[in-house]
Amino acid sequence: MSYPTYDLEKCLADIERFDSHPDRGAVERLTHYLLPTIQNHDAQFVATSEEQEVTYVEEKWAQDRLGASASAAHEAVAHVARQMKDTHNKSRITFYYLVAKKLGKLGAIPG
Repeated sequence: MSYPTYDLEKCLADIERFDSHPDRGAVERLTHYLLPTIQNHDAQFVATSEEQEVTYVEEKWAQDRLGASASAAHEAVAHVARQMKDTHNKSRITFYYLVAKKLGKLGAIPG
């Protein structure tokens, strides 16, 4: 299946800073899924300093889309926020990918 991409190679390179062997198919599905959102420059990044943003990622991404429990979603998002703490602009694609990976849900990423 062919998906429209959002500079897929750039996305993979960013993810490789945290996961040396990212699942290319999962990244392709994720870029396709997020494409309408990330075309807005402000929405390209996750602001972990904003509680509303963190809650959104936990509820709408980890729980609703990936099927995680509230506690697992909270733990995964907090883990990824710590993992990416030194990254000022946290790519939404990288952040969502790492949350899915932490939850063991790469196969559940919609496309």
